[in-house]
Amino acid sequence: MMKQKLIWMVLYCLCAAQVCGIDGIYAAEDAESVMQSEQIEKTEQEGTEVKLELEQVPLLGFEVQSKSIPFAGSGTQEDPYCINSEEDLRLFAELVNAGETFASQYLYLTADITLTQLWTPIGLSQNGKVIAPFQGNFDGGKHTIYQLQGPEEVSDFGLFGCVQGGAVHDLAVTGRISAVSYTGGVIAYAEEAQVYACRSEAEITASGQFAGGIVGYFKNSFMESNCNKGELTGTGIGVGGLAGGIQESIVRNCYNLGNITGNEYTAGIVGMTCDTSVMRLSTIDSCYSCGEIVAQKVPSRGNAIADGLLTAQMDNNYYLMGSAVSGAFGTNAPGKITPMPQEEMQNPDFAEMLSSSYVYLPEMNHGYPELKVFASWNSPQEVVIEELPSAGEITYGQALSASTLSGGKVTGASGVWSWVDPTFYPCAGTASYTVIFTPDSEMPKPISAEVTLTVHKATPVLEEVEVADITYGQALQLSEIRGTVRAPF
Repeated sequence: MMKQKLIWMVLYCLCAAQVCGIDGIYAAEDAESVMQSEQIEKTEQEGTEVKLELEQVPLLGFEVQSKSIPFAGSGTQEDPYCINSEEDLRLFAELVNAGETFASQYLYLTADITLTQLWTPIGLSQNGKVIAPFQGNFDGGKHTIYQLQGPEEVSDFGLFGCVQGGAVHDLAVTGRISAVSYTGGVIAYAEEAQVYACRSEAEITASGQFAGGIVGYFKNSFMESNCNKGELTGTGIGVGGLAGGIQESIVRNCYNLGNITGNEYTAGIVGMTCDTSVMRLSTIDSCYSCGEIVAQKVPSRGNAIADGLLTAQMDNNYYLMGSAVSGAFGTNAPGKITPMPQEEMQNPDFAEMLSSSYVYLPEMNHGYPELKVFASWNSPQEVVIEELPSAGEITYGQALSASTLSGGKVTGASGVWSWVDPTFYPCAGTASYTVIFTPDSEMPKPISAEVTLTVHKATPVLEEVEVADITYGQALQLSEIRGTVRAPF
């Protein structure tokens, strides 16, 4: 009987895989455990009919080894699969969610991507339980995913839904996320994962537990050189600038500039440590937070660096004086969690105090230390104007603000074009005037250029004309003419 069950189970999964579009080899790892969640009925009706009533089929019971991946590249470190467009990114998510783990394979994001529709995360988990994980290495190529947004009132939401045994790095996200539990700008749930050089500027609102700017929940994992600049608001436990909750993990060289609001277990770096033993405590070191931290329900649980059930191993962490009620776990500890005034944090010496991973660049982060990995991301030298915008024609007497700037192409940053002096009134004719490109993010700095504008001559309009009367025999020159002349707009 068990043999028949196994045969039907394998056949079912093969059919399901074909529906999902997966071409590969399937092998049952533990048929006994897979079958525990099924009910199989056998009835005698014109022969033998096997009826499957499937309550739940764990995807992890099968290993998918895909024969072909529809991306350029071979998936090796030297020749990674290339994600070139939104279409590629969505297809990547579909493959992972259907069971393709990309284990030991490499992917590379080749360009910034602006999402045009609601997002379905890459990898699936359910309230922190792994379903269909990403297990490869995803290199964001120092690019940004813009307008990340998903359906409201969903859980386990982020650009990645579940990363297990994989790595995500050199990636930035922006957007507006409204979810329930296990919510992260980059990853919703990470286990035995590595996350480094990731930046979130997403605005996140969560009604359930564990919401973080980078990761919702971080278990047995390593996080280094990440930052959050987005605002987080949560009503459940575990709201943190970098991670909502961590368990037996390391968080190193990270910072938060976003305002964080929760009810309890709320902090600038880690909202809630969830370690289960003092023998396996998480580590948080060389981090800083400058955002305002507020725990509305239990004010004492609003900490600058971390809060939780058990304390963590802390070293060399700092926060802006007055931004939170305390540093971590309701207290400060010199050398481990130290409050500092703003003028001391906006200083080259502070970057050196943190670690060699930071650098002081006064034009970045409002003068607070920047991580070296981000300082080289979007420097002005990387921004290239490939095509200037065109300026709409205007008429003499109109200011530059009347001319609409359209088009234009810039690589290395997204932003808007505008006139440097929109109140200027140009002369009639064709001439060049200065425009400025302002990036959406703090870096790179705005850059200017000259565009050609045509200003047409104005045909005046004469209004309220009054002609003085004269007497017969007088010349016309003795008749005074008065009136008002205005521009035709």
